Amino acid sequence: MIISMRILFVLLISSFFISSCGLVDGCGSDKVTYLSNFETFIEEVVAESKKGELSETQWASYDEQLDNLTGKCQEKFEKEFSTADEITIAGYAATYLYARYGMLAVMQLSKQTEGLRKALDKVDFSVLLNMATKIVQNPDEITKIMDDLRARYGD
Repeated sequence: MIISMRILFVLLISSFFISSCGLVDGCGSDKVTYLSNFETFIEEVVAESKKGELSETQWASYDEQLDNLTGKCQEKFEKEFSTADEITIAGYAATYLYARYGMLAVMQLSKQTEGLRKALDKVDFSVLLNMATKIVQNPDEITKIMDDLRARYGD
């Protein structure tokens, strides 16, 4: 009986660890969770950038998170993305760049990771910059704007 309990305990711990792996890397366990995590990240960045000056250390941490979301995480679910998903990712990336660099965001595009460039290449950057400006000015509008883009460019 005690051996059975130990085996059950080990199995429970193992299944919890395996299911939580997606949480540790910020990617999530599926495409929907990934997109939700990305949206939450962008909302946090926009909120913090609107509060005032972020230190370079804080921006460096956000840059690392963005690199993870547009690198390893994006590759993890890339085959599952619809056009609307790619536009959503591009919108999030543009919003981040605008929050970080303001109107200089366009100049920063060439310095970004391959995953981020691939996402942004899907849509006219002037549209993304306009959308990012609106989001930063009014973060509550992010869902409305994303829905509009999905409706325009969705599959």
